[in-house]
Amino acid sequence: MPIDLSPAGRPSAYPRRMRFWPWALTRFVCNVFGPLIVLCLAERSAGKWPQFLELDCRDTELLDKTSLGGQKLWYFHPLAFIRHFRRCGWLSAKELARCLPRSSASVSLSWELAQQRALTHYRFISRVNLKYLNSRPLRLLHFLAQTYIETGGLRTITEDSLGHGHAYGPFYGRGYLQLTWPKNYEAYKNYQHIPDHGFSPYTDPRITSTSTHPWADGDDAKRWAPLYDPEVIARDLVHAAESSGMYWLAKSFRGTYNINRAADLGASPALVGFISWLINGGATVTPIGSSSRYYLITHYWMEWGMFLMKY
Repeated sequence: MPIDLSPAGRPSAYPRRMRFWPWALTRFVCNVFGPLIVLCLAERSAGKWPQFLELDCRDTELLDKTSLGGQKLWYFHPLAFIRHFRRCGWLSAKELARCLPRSSASVSLSWELAQQRALTHYRFISRVNLKYLNSRPLRLLHFLAQTYIETGGLRTITEDSLGHGHAYGPFYGRGYLQLTWPKNYEAYKNYQHIPDHGFSPYTDPRITSTSTHPWADGDDAKRWAPLYDPEVIARDLVHAAESSGMYWLAKSFRGTYNINRAADLGASPALVGFISWLINGGATVTPIGSSSRYYLITHYWMEWGMFLMKY
């Protein structure tokens, strides 16, 4: 289904194209010519592969000593394993650290700090990638770009203002995509079947057993108690990841839902602005907000460009 991107707007300014540093040239050469070298070697040994398949189990040194000796076996070409493992969506801590630029319009951090933050979060972001993004690299590019801005480069998973001065108050942004408003917190409770908190004190004193809160922007106020304590999303990184994945898939727009539908369309500036509008309710559809996310998209694309072209 075609998706109308026009309401997201097209930001009028973006950062200049990134300079082509020598390390980028080295990476390009390795990514382009490395597979060609492997294919050439594979071609040279192509005639030997059928010979290997025709080997009798008795001619091997180790199989006779196992329960597999004398049985009919399946053999896979080594390249098949390489292709399969390249599809793995699990990011290591070092790979995630490389996704945190040392310098951007909003955050500057050292390599040591990037590794420290990545070590804390890589398992949970990989969980989102596998469960909610289906290990699709283009979807991961968009998710990481949004997460980087929403969390200040993985500095925090709670909104800095803690909701002061905002209508949503104690239901401020928490998690990797900053879940906001009681309506979304309630949706997450129903999704995860989180037990009620009861009428004991909440972590945020603005929530009491009798307090009412606007359920969403423009909605009537309702009592939250005795539902769960929203702070669990900030305390537990599993909830921080799961709530972000739920919001990513459940977000409705243009008569459909699931932000993956938009992410699959590419990584143009207009599309990045549109997804930013879906995540942050239009607040980031500005040259500065959208361009920061688009800068991150280009950074990730340079890291994984050849990978994306193949898969």
